[in-house]
Amino acid sequence: MLQKILNALKKEFRKPTPFLLIGILGIGFFTFVFFALLPDQTAGLGVAYAFFLVIALFVAVVADRLAVRMARLRPVIYSEFILLLLLYAVVMYSYRTTKLVVTTDKDHFVVVYKDGGETVEDFEYVFPFSRKLEISNQECIVLAKSLEDRNDIIIMPMINKETDAWRGYSTTSDEVYLNGKWVDVKIFWTGNVDADTDEFLTCAEQL
Repeated sequence: MLQKILNALKKEFRKPTPFLLIGILGIGFFTFVFFALLPDQTAGLGVAYAFFLVIALFVAVVADRLAVRMARLRPVIYSEFILLLLLYAVVMYSYRTTKLVVTTDKDHFVVVYKDGGETVEDFEYVFPFSRKLEISNQECIVLAKSLEDRNDIIIMPMINKETDAWRGYSTTSDEVYLNGKWVDVKIFWTGNVDADTDEFLTCAEQL
């Protein structure tokens, strides 16, 4: 019986395709993840994801083998490469981000949301779908009000370079009265979490 299974697998691998190779490796990896997480009662979501991926990959392998039997090998390989590229594009688009990278040696900076601030169009593209804006040595950063409620906006405080992030910092969101208007602000600061954040708004008062 075992020899028949091995012979069948050997026969299938004579016509390798992207789905077959990725499917076999993925099934092995996520099966290991499934059994590794199974004893952990707090890893229910991870176990479910691993189980779902094993099933999905198994279905993909079965569909791939049926396609190989019904069509010529080369068109199947080309089609699978295209499908994998489309899947990669969908995943990357789903996890796209818009990053504001703030590099400063100060102990705080303030992000003010108001008309006339930086818009998404001012952020540079990062392949393939993300965007990034780098700002250095500014205590007061003005973003367009339309960016305030966007879930994909990530603010990254840095010290000197992009690989050296702030550690142990605090944030707060507030609404302040500036120049006759109420504007929303976010304050990022290091050190004491009980600090008087009003003192950080000095730069915003000059806007």
